[in-house]
Amino acid sequence: MTNSKPSVLLIGGLPRPSGGVTVFLGRLVNQIGSEVDFHVLDIHAGEKEPTLAKSLKVAPRHRLLKQLWLVWHICLFRGEIVHFNYSRCHALVALALLPKLGRRFFVTLHNGSQMPIYDAMGKMVRQLVAKGASKIDCAFSLCNDHAILYKKLGLKESRIVHTKSQIAAPNTVAAFIDERHTRLRERNQYIVVSSGHVDRSYNFEFLVRFVNEHHDCAGLLFFYGDNMDKGYLNELQRQMTDPDRFAIYYHQTEAVFLAALASANAYLRPTRVDSWGIAVADAIALGTPAIASHICERAAGAILCDPNDFIKFQDLVKIAIKSKTLQPQHRNNKIDDFHNAYLGKN
Repeated sequence: MTNSKPSVLLIGGLPRPSGGVTVFLGRLVNQIGSEVDFHVLDIHAGEKEPTLAKSLKVAPRHRLLKQLWLVWHICLFRGEIVHFNYSRCHALVALALLPKLGRRFFVTLHNGSQMPIYDAMGKMVRQLVAKGASKIDCAFSLCNDHAILYKKLGLKESRIVHTKSQIAAPNTVAAFIDERHTRLRERNQYIVVSSGHVDRSYNFEFLVRFVNEHHDCAGLLFFYGDNMDKGYLNELQRQMTDPDRFAIYYHQTEAVFLAALASANAYLRPTRVDSWGIAVADAIALGTPAIASHICERAAGAILCDPNDFIKFQDLVKIAIKSKTLQPQHRNNKIDDFHNAYLGKN
């Protein structure tokens, strides 16, 4: 091989959509793309933002064709590392069925609640997951739940990198992203923001209820992801007693979301499932208070809440929005953990 840079095939996605996994991978590629040749197989269709990826291929929308397309391109790749980015651990079945062909297999699981998923599997699926895990050369563990799973699957500690998916965001200036956002700020003293998939585990009801009960406050919801729970979305919209104090945005760019986050009085993330929360760390880094559930480790400076106790959550938010005097914080940038793993330094 004439090129001294490691060649890495990333399985996952790049913004857009701009969610936790794609934002992480987009920042990873842009921050070390001059030192690592990234080739991306993007499982999300649609328009993509420019990155330093050496190559980018976007999967077909059809589910079966997508799986066949992934297998074909993974088998064709002749670089050193294939880095799989999955939400749930059952996807490790794919590794059991794929030949390594001299490559090293890296894995990052991004959902913070893997053990309940593993415990609910049938015996045959568990065996396939274990076989897939036996092929992992490096597993990035984002939380204690991941560490427990990897130990259960028999991974040696030498193959596990304990890290976070937090990579510093680009420089951001607080801004109103459109005319509606501007009007909300003009008419309301406070603005709170939340983001994520349209999924009940995100507990967006807390934001809706807080805005409903505090008439000097408006709420922004940033949604992303292909598989939206439309029933849940309809419920949230019906719960909005004054729709004029809410704005819902879909599939916005990372830059747009960060600008809104920087201009907000608080970021709310009372999720029932999580592994870290990149947006929580971004909010704190931008000087915006972040109120997040205590279900997993959070960035230093996060205000922790119980996702099942709205009253206490409400009290925390009221204090936070009235005292936004925070200065932007230094970010705990974990890019070196991934860079060193690609270079074989871990």
